[in-house]
Amino acid sequence: MTDSATPHSNHDIETPVLRPATESKWYLLATLFGEYQDGLDYQSADQLAIKNRRTWNRWQASRLTEEEREFFIEKGVDAGDLKPFSPAEFDELNEQMKIRTAGKVVALPAPSEESIDLTNLLFDKPANFSGFILPQASFGFSVFQGEALFIRSFLTMSSFYNACFTSWANFRSCHFLGYADFSHSQFSSCAFDGSAFGAAADFESCSFSEHADFSDVTISGEAKFLYCRFESMANFTGAKFSDVANFGGSRMLREAFFTKARFIRTVSFGDCYFDSGVDYQSAEFQFLTQFADARFKAEVPDFRGATLSEATEWHGAIWPEAPVDSRSAQRQVYAYERLKAEMERLKKHEDEQFFFAREMRARRALLYFRSLNNEVPLRERLASASSCLLNKLYDALSGYGLSIAKPLICLVVMAFLPAIFFAKTNSRVYDRMDFLSALGFSATNLLSFLPYKPEKGIADHLSVSAKIIANMQSVAGIILLFLLGLALRNRFRMK
Repeated sequence: MTDSATPHSNHDIETPVLRPATESKWYLLATLFGEYQDGLDYQSADQLAIKNRRTWNRWQASRLTEEEREFFIEKGVDAGDLKPFSPAEFDELNEQMKIRTAGKVVALPAPSEESIDLTNLLFDKPANFSGFILPQASFGFSVFQGEALFIRSFLTMSSFYNACFTSWANFRSCHFLGYADFSHSQFSSCAFDGSAFGAAADFESCSFSEHADFSDVTISGEAKFLYCRFESMANFTGAKFSDVANFGGSRMLREAFFTKARFIRTVSFGDCYFDSGVDYQSAEFQFLTQFADARFKAEVPDFRGATLSEATEWHGAIWPEAPVDSRSAQRQVYAYERLKAEMERLKKHEDEQFFFAREMRARRALLYFRSLNNEVPLRERLASASSCLLNKLYDALSGYGLSIAKPLICLVVMAFLPAIFFAKTNSRVYDRMDFLSALGFSATNLLSFLPYKPEKGIADHLSVSAKIIANMQSVAGIILLFLLGLALRNRFRMK
């Protein structure tokens, strides 16, 4: 899949003109006691963040029900952060707002306002919303030039549609209590590890230029990662997807990890492009699993320890080329070996045979590289070379027992070519065989198990070379007929 094939491009979206974040009353409230400044020591920055967070959450507390307050306390929010402001304290906040705005008259947002509008803003300094309670907050089309910190925050119906994070975006251990929309957003390096999405999570058409960490996330609703572009490592280790998970059309340019991930419902990696390795070790697929038209460019996906669903689709998938060194050959052997065993468990006979053939080709490459290794004893190198040759012949003559055409073609060739030779050599005392007789004689050599035998005069007057060829035909016929029978057995699933 090329970039031009991506159906949803950020370039097609008209971006509104950005406003400085300090023009938003919501941002002023979130940073009522000041923004992070360069040169601020860690302790002072931490105290400032705590003061701003506590002010924000106490302001939000006046709109919370007792049940909601108990929920946040159970999730680790300090009870002091959920104490509503008194009228006198609200007056103090208004005075603090005058200080924050250098005397400009900016009214505090009313607690009754449901939508927190932080759209179209330019955050030119680190934006710290860690631990904030953010109901119905929208950061759509905003640009974060500094760090964006939402560690252990609580967001409901949050929107980061077409947002741009040019620095570190940290959503570690966040609670997304409602629908979370990050579609068309651009990330540099981001962390969502340990976060919980209580509803759908939409990351459609996002781009990740650096490390994207989604390890140990739980997504209760639909997970949409369609047409994403991961330019660095994508980490979904230990992630749990309780609803449909769709990675269709995404491109992963570096390693992707789905180790120990759980897919409870349908998951699609259809039309995905994996430029590097992808690790599904010990992952669990419980429902329909689609890899249709996926492309594994460099490495075979590693499913060792994984449990695949019977409804696993591979049609149209493109697999890596032959390995170029012994290490990649060994990795392919392990990966195909596991896929073959899993398809055998699921009684998916054709897929099992396909992965068996792939495993055999990888083993051939492994034997070849071993035969060239001067550090290996000569005896073992010769054994590897002979095994490699037998493996190659098995592939050439029958496609590892999967091709009916190959042994049939070989039988026809083995009948016609020697027949030409037999027709030119003496077979009787006074004359030579005509071509049809030679062809019949050649066929009986190949089918030596049949009761029909050529007349004694033909066999007695053959030249030594013709007799050698005839005997070789008999041996070749047995082998080719065996391979033909094996292919028929595999084709029609006969046991």
